[in-house]
Parts: sequence; structure tokens; C-alpha cells
Amino acid sequence: MSSDSPSTPSPSPQGELSKAGLELQRALAKACEDRAASGAEFVRETAGILLDWLAVLPEQYSVAGDAEETGADRTGEWDALGDALDQGMGDLREAQGWRGTVANWLYTIDQLVEGGRCGEYTEQEDRTSVQEFLAEEMGLWLGGAGAGEARWNGEPLAVGRRLPDRGQCAKQLLGELDRGEVICVHGYSDTVALALEAAGQAGLAPEVIVSEGGPDLGGRRLARRLTKAGLHVRYVYDSALHLWATRADRIWLGTEAVGAGAFLGLIGCAHLCERARHQGVPIAVLASSDKLLPNGWSLATPAWGQSSAWQLWGDAPEGVRVESQPYELVSVDLPNVFVSESGPSTAADYSLRFLRTAEGDLPSLSKTP
Repeated sequence: MSSDSPSTPSPSPQGELSKAGLELQRALAKACEDRAASGAEFVRETAGILLDWLAVLPEQYSVAGDAEETGADRTGEWDALGDALDQGMGDLREAQGWRGTVANWLYTIDQLVEGGRCGEYTEQEDRTSVQEFLAEEMGLWLGGAGAGEARWNGEPLAVGRRLPDRGQCAKQLLGELDRGEVICVHGYSDTVALALEAAGQAGLAPEVIVSEGGPDLGGRRLARRLTKAGLHVRYVYDSALHLWATRADRIWLGTEAVGAGAFLGLIGCAHLCERARHQGVPIAVLASSDKLLPNGWSLATPAWGQSSAWQLWGDAPEGVRVESQPYELVSVDLPNVFVSESGPSTAADYSLRFLRTAEGDLPSLSKTP
């Protein structure tokens, strides 16, 4: 009988990456709970976290295989990386994947991994690890070399700007404004804030009616930001906004996501739009191209909305059902125009211009958040 102690088996690639998936899940946990950051801010933060995670993956998966490595071997690496990402980003998909910008980012990661599994990068794989492909794409979302200002065709690893310049939406609106107009907005929107600040800088001096903005009182945040920019702000109850809107010259709305036939608005947005249309007050939805959900992704309110009763009434007595969902689906037929970085358009033209499918710039989506 040999006196040699039994050797300890080395961890498998799948085992190491499964462990790494749990580490990614922990690294993203705090970001998943962030409901104040804009979609673009959230994507930049999480893309950075993903880059940090990729940098410390087990060494054997940070280098390319040798020349003898078969296609099946590389497919296995892509499978293992995909599994680790599914494990590590599951909570993120649930908490944030309802937002258009986040959905487009997740979609691109899905397409990159699927392309690797199908052997789309074989010409580069003799010198590049699977992690390096993903790291390159994350760098583009962070505005790294290769991103530039050119319009992105939607394909993973292609050159072009990933996150549109929301300031361009603002520039599209200024030409139609007269000095001293009254503009009504519902809650907080970074894109709407940029447009209003641009109007103030252009000397148009708009008066802004801002609502509370739901249970998180996002309207207060917007009101503070606008007063710092020197704008005159009137802050009103959500329940009274539709009355104030009839006194406005126009309504500007932000959105987290645009889908087939509807966009996502704060509760009360649909009623506001209906009253405004009845009174002849024009309505514009400020939505950069990344707010349009990829083909196959369903528009939905966030799952956490209905489970966040504490935001509306934290100590409600037994027997009281607290309807705490702060978002609703609003028909795209209610606004007069959708304004993106490419200019104003109808809802139909907005979708045709930016929706990418298997026959267009981006292949059809294979997963939903």
C-alpha cells in the first residue's frame, strides 16, 4: 500500500467560474438596489464592476488556449462564462432589467456570449480569451477607445457610442420654445432636467411645474436641481398635476422604457396625458434611443414596485392592501411626439428607427429579463 497521500483534484473550469458567479452576484448586490441612478449611470457603474470581476477571474481563464485547442474547448469556455454571468447577474436582471437602457446592455452581453458559443470570433480566439472579449465590450459601454461618437450598429464589439448623448434630446426641443413658457413635468427625469437646464441657459426662462413624483418624491430632487440652475419652479401634489397641466404651454415627460404600443410612466401619467390631450396641451416624451426595449423584451412595471409597500405606507394595519407600484404602462398614442437624440418623431417612427431585429442591426433577443 502506497504511503503517498492522495492528491487533491484541481478545481474544474466550471467549478471555478461558478464560484466566480457568486462573487459577481455579491459585487452587484448594492448596485441592484439603487433606484435613484439613471439607467445610463447604472450601466456605467455595473460595467465597471463587471470589468473588475473579469480582471480577477482564475488565471487559467484569463489567457487564451494553445494552438491545439479545439472549437469544442472554446465553446465550453463560453458556456462556462455564460453560466457564471447568468448566476452572477440574475438578481440584476430582476431588479433593473425592466429599464430600457439596462435591457439593451444585458441584451448585448447575451448576444456576445451567444456569438462566442456559435464560433463567431474564431479568427481572434487564438490570441484572445473569452473574458477579454467581454472586457472589450464593457470598455465600449464606458466610452473607451473605439466607442467614439459614431452611431453604433448594435452589434457586440462594433465601434460606436453605446449610450446616446441625452443632451441632444434637449437641443431638439429648444427651437420650438418661446420665452417664459410654462412646462409641466411629472417626477424626476435626467433627460427632462437636461432639456430644462438647456432652455434656461438659452435665455428662454421657462416656468416649470413639477409634481411630487411618486413615493420616492423624485420631483423634489428635480426641483432642487432646477432652482440651482436658476429656473422658476412650482411644486405641486401628484393628484393635482392634471389640473395644473391645463395651465401649461406644454408637457415634457421622461420614461425608463418604451415598448410595443406603450411606454413606462409614473402612476398618474396616463391620466395626465388624457387631460392634456383633451385641453390641447402638446405632450412630448423625451426618450433617447436606448430607452426602446430590444425586440422580444416585454414592457413591464418593476416587480419590486408592488412589494415596496413601505414606500407608501410602511405601518399599514392588517386588512389594508397597499398598492405601491409607482409605474404604469401608458399608450404611445397619447403623446404628440417622441424626442430622441435624432430628433422628434411619431411613436411608430421612433420604433422603426431604433428597433433592431434579426433582419436589422441587432439579432432578435433570445432571453427576457
